[in-house]
Amino acid sequence: MCFKGSREVTVMRKFINIFLSFLYPLVLLSAAEIGVDTNASALKSPAIEPQFSPQEKSDIEGLSRFGASMFLNRHQDISNFLLAALAENPNSSRILAFLLKNFQDYDVPESQLKAFLAIAEANPRAVPLNVAALTLADCVKPAHGSSLDLKRKLAEKCVAANDPDKFDRVQLDLFQSIIKTLSMIYLKEKKYEQGDELFERILENKNVFKHNIFLQQAVIFYSQAAQEADTSRRFLWLLPSRASQYAEKKQELLALLHKRSDRLGEMNKLIKHLTFLQKMELYTEAKNLLMEQLAEKPLEPVLQVAMAELFSKQGKHALAATVWRKTVSRNPGNVFFLLKLAENEFSAGLYRSAAKNYRTVLKKVSGESALSIKFMLVLAELQLGNVDAAQRLLATMPKTERFAELRAHVLSLSGKDKEAFRELSKIISASPEKIDRKLYFFQLALAIKNKDTTEQLKCLELLEKNTDLKDPETANSVGYTYADLNRNLPKAEKLISLALKSKTDSPEYLDSMAWVLFRMNKLKEAADYIEKAVSAGGTYPDAIIADHAGDIFNALGDRKKARYYWDLALKLFSLDLDKKSVITKIKDIAG
Repeated sequence: MCFKGSREVTVMRKFINIFLSFLYPLVLLSAAEIGVDTNASALKSPAIEPQFSPQEKSDIEGLSRFGASMFLNRHQDISNFLLAALAENPNSSRILAFLLKNFQDYDVPESQLKAFLAIAEANPRAVPLNVAALTLADCVKPAHGSSLDLKRKLAEKCVAANDPDKFDRVQLDLFQSIIKTLSMIYLKEKKYEQGDELFERILENKNVFKHNIFLQQAVIFYSQAAQEADTSRRFLWLLPSRASQYAEKKQELLALLHKRSDRLGEMNKLIKHLTFLQKMELYTEAKNLLMEQLAEKPLEPVLQVAMAELFSKQGKHALAATVWRKTVSRNPGNVFFLLKLAENEFSAGLYRSAAKNYRTVLKKVSGESALSIKFMLVLAELQLGNVDAAQRLLATMPKTERFAELRAHVLSLSGKDKEAFRELSKIISASPEKIDRKLYFFQLALAIKNKDTTEQLKCLELLEKNTDLKDPETANSVGYTYADLNRNLPKAEKLISLALKSKTDSPEYLDSMAWVLFRMNKLKEAADYIEKAVSAGGTYPDAIIADHAGDIFNALGDRKKARYYWDLALKLFSLDLDKKSVITKIKDIAG
């Protein structure tokens, strides 16, 4: 590894001397202010000779190096200088901090990143340095192997070189980060035996064993290993499988973690352990524990609430709603329970029941809480198709920006697309950089409904400016709209190609490509893509795709195929298809 040449080092020494010449008067001034004798002979006296710890000396070295580096003009030169300083003193937290801060301020060349990783690899006992190196390793393309191999090598060397018994709390937290990274790598590479050996070794350390965070990392590792490792019994079926061994170790660690909460009350202890299980996404274990407790105490509200919340976190909202319904029946006056029931019914698609319960809650709350309930009730009414009821509710809510998007949706569903477009445009023009990208899509959709080409182009310009065109959905939407407007077709083709790379079998993306090729008069290529789009859509493809297929084959002169696809489009349900236009096209080819 090479940093600066000898001539540059000489220049650097001059910079250091200049820096110190500026620093010296400041030191004398500070000394005078606090009454320290700066006489040369007095300074030689052992009585006032400063005594610094190794860490203090390291920090002083780091500060002086950083001060000298400030005389350099370019970030890259500063980094080279600090890399050299870090190689000499890898345990200096100051030099490391200054270097990482400097890395943030420019596009760091890979040569410097590799130099940084080489310093970390040569100094595995420097834990903070190795934590930083594991993060930066993802930005480097190694000469041999992958970035994952590089990270595993760094982490393994660091774990092997250190004794956690000698760590303070901060070092232990950093070490935990390295253990977490290494165990995740072992899981990704399916190297379960190495991960098992890692935790067997580090959990023998007293300082590690007494901290639950390491036990929790082990639980995560053994939980996944138990699901994915070899399930066959070994040595003529005399020994248990690897998977069963890992499952047993997971249960032992879970029991230990549960036991460590003994100083809490029995119910608090249970809730704390359930919280941990859910945090680790060990939902089966959490459910089994709750079922055992509910068998003994079936009417215990805390257990019922815990079970409902467990189902909710798993996305099993219908089951959660069932539990909340029983809880509400036993506690009819509890507004919180009723609200949780309504929330889970809404998430489960039980909109009628959710709306009924939201109305009941609305009678019992006021102020800000009432506004939130009204908001959810409007959504429930819209899902039920009760647009008039949603409008009446909205009329009772303040006309603030908070509800402007909802108001635009209701106006659109009422057939007032121009009003909806104006409402939404106010939000976007007020703060275009803060809003969710879906609002740009919504605005574009309203412009398309209004058949206003000028507004569509403005919306596209806003969409491109404020969203990421590398996102497949965004690229496809912009590309398709340009194709539909018959504008910027080469750009549209490029954007849709980008979207297709991420999802080659998407019916929507294939249709977009067919449509832009159709607009470019590349009819045979368009036909290939549209047939792929129809096929990818299954038995019931999208009606718009079928309509496009009819247009493309009609342009190719294949009227029979065109008629087949237009007839298919009319048979398929669609809110967006212009049926009158399709019927007119069928009549034209029949005539």
